[in-house]
Amino acid sequence: IRVRRETGVIDAATSTVTATWTPTGGTGVPPWVAVYYTWRLRDEAGNEYVTERVMAEYADNSRPWTRQETDDALIFSEGLPESAGVLVGQALAENRHKYLDGWGDTLPYKPRIILFHDFDTFNEWQVDSYDTSSLGYVSVGVTSDAWGGTAQVLFGSARALAYETVLHEVEHLHQYEYLFPGRTKMTPGWFYEGDARFYEAHDH
Repeated sequence: IRVRRETGVIDAATSTVTATWTPTGGTGVPPWVAVYYTWRLRDEAGNEYVTERVMAEYADNSRPWTRQETDDALIFSEGLPESAGVLVGQALAENRHKYLDGWGDTLPYKPRIILFHDFDTFNEWQVDSYDTSSLGYVSVGVTSDAWGGTAQVLFGSARALAYETVLHEVEHLHQYEYLFPGRTKMTPGWFYEGDARFYEAHDH
């Protein structure tokens, strides 16, 4: 998600500048994504000072999280045993050659794999989320190249989450990165999903 500008408010007593962004619609982001920001300060004479670009993580400190970093991804999980993240790391490592064979390269960044143990916690960060079960399906995850990762609810076994769901969603990130300049907008659904399914490891 790219927010081009938010107006800051200056507290003269503390010399603190505060800017607030409120997501709307589908612009919400899960915890633990990377946030890059700069400050542009302008005085009454029109002089400007622009700070260097800084990266911070959008942290959720309201509950305990497990953080694991591998050669392939950053894995965050809440309410799940540490072994769930270990399985995800193993699955991505074992599938690395397949991504390399298919695209000639890995992703130019480490995707953020964010795992939730239940729907209530998963839905906290989503704006305008709604129950899709009446439509015949249940939404259990979101993948986005805008923040470079996938957020998933454990729905089934931890092994299926790691070796099927995560590998499938990481392939979507490869599609976004390498398919063509128009990304996947004109890609037929049968290829978009069929290709991602090919990258699942059903023998595990």
